[in-house]
Amino acid sequence: MLNGARRPLWSNTFSAVEAVWGNRGPAYTLEDGQWKLVESSPFGDGSNTLKFYEGKDAWAGHVAFNDLHVEFFQQPDPETLIWTFKDIENEFDRGRADNVFHAEHDDTRAPTDEHLAVVAGQDGRGTAKATGKDPGTGREGPRSPVLDRLMRVSVWSQRAPEQRAKPNSARDLLRQAVELEAGEERPVVHNEGRAPIVDGLSVSLSRADGLAMCAVSDFAAIGIDVEPLRPWSELADMASLVSDSPPQDPRSLLDLWTRKEALAKAMGTGLPDDVRELRVPERSPGICEWIRRDGWLWIGCPCEKRHVASLVVRHAGDDAEGGYDMFEMREKPAIQISTLLLSF
Repeated sequence: MLNGARRPLWSNTFSAVEAVWGNRGPAYTLEDGQWKLVESSPFGDGSNTLKFYEGKDAWAGHVAFNDLHVEFFQQPDPETLIWTFKDIENEFDRGRADNVFHAEHDDTRAPTDEHLAVVAGQDGRGTAKATGKDPGTGREGPRSPVLDRLMRVSVWSQRAPEQRAKPNSARDLLRQAVELEAGEERPVVHNEGRAPIVDGLSVSLSRADGLAMCAVSDFAAIGIDVEPLRPWSELADMASLVSDSPPQDPRSLLDLWTRKEALAKAMGTGLPDDVRELRVPERSPGICEWIRRDGWLWIGCPCEKRHVASLVVRHAGDDAEGGYDMFEMREKPAIQISTLLLSF
């Protein structure tokens, strides 16, 4: 995660030992000085990241470094990546291989993720519990605040060759997104007027003139909605429905409407008879921003300029605002994939 003390490493240092990118990996815990997969966890020994290459019992993948070279590793702590943990008592034992998937303490090597708990309900699927303390001494070290919660959301968009995105094209986009995120094919159940259902994932789907969008997360209930920009003369009915004092320009009005429809999708209820009853933030977050209000996390949604889109995820916590990291790629010429990495 590009946060705290790690963020400065995402720069032109040209170091051959600074890992900056790679295949995703599972969750580990430290036992008797050895890294072990977290047992009985969908993020540990049940992680789909173990399926990237042959075998399902150990991770293997490519890692890119700041000097632009790439290496293929078959363990999370390659012998070529040595870190000096200066507070280890035996000075001859301080040089240890660094686990690229675990933020162990920079001085003591204490595991910052003490355990991984699977949380039921709408608050999320995975919560990384972290203390940042040496389990022996209980002493905290001088590193950046430990992340209590991590969230990854993928937003897919596809420009349809025809003027209007048809249901089948949008559903095919979601099928592709689910397969990539899950690491395997999974059935997608579509219910009229309700969010699609996928085992082990939260998904949402929306389509507008010429554009299909979907959002996928393994964290919590999610909703996405997209509308095409159009002149005010075509929005009079929407304006009277969405608010007693609606915005007076098309983009702001559509922004408010998509926020409410995305929330209704995430709630699984559909739009109420009186859309004004849905409470949403006064403004939408910009790209790479998030706003948490009333147990919902509003995330700045990447979208092409001719459309307006909103994205929301169920997330417990005090009202707050923050930022996120985003990485974009194209799966095919017409498909844009945006990966949003959020930390709290």
